Amino acid sequence: MGACASTCFQAALPAPSLSAVPGAARRIAFDGQALGAVRHAVADEARALQFGEPQLDAAVLAVNELAANSVRHGGGHGEVHVWRDRDELVCEVRDAGAIGDRLAGRRRPTLEQLGGRGLWMVNQLCDLVQIRTPPSAPTNTIRVRIRADRPPLRGR
Repeated sequence: MGACASTCFQAALPAPSLSAVPGAARRIAFDGQALGAVRHAVADEARALQFGEPQLDAAVLAVNELAANSVRHGGGHGEVHVWRDRDELVCEVRDAGAIGDRLAGRRRPTLEQLGGRGLWMVNQLCDLVQIRTPPSAPTNTIRVRIRADRPPLRGR
């Protein structure tokens, strides 16, 4: 593959819109001072789904990482929508940032790499990670899904 292969492939990938957030979803606006509210909301919804402690911890860690990234790279604030879909916890994090690399978080970071571990970790902790940054709006949206019966990371 030539130098363009990765970039050209990424640009050609279609990015269909995510389904609408349900009206019953819990919405939490956050900034650097309100990350605790994000963690509590995710934990509450995970408990309602009867997640075991490993799954609950994975959900809280993944969404907290996304929210912290929003504070650091996405304009200093954002919002999280949290809802249940059958036996899955769905969390959507929105901020004013943009992720240009469609494969961000999919490649294992190297030891020499300074950043990129957070999104990679989120991909390891969640069953599904969807990233959308529409060209028409400077809004980054990351949606994650975690099943109640997901095996813990260590056992995978």
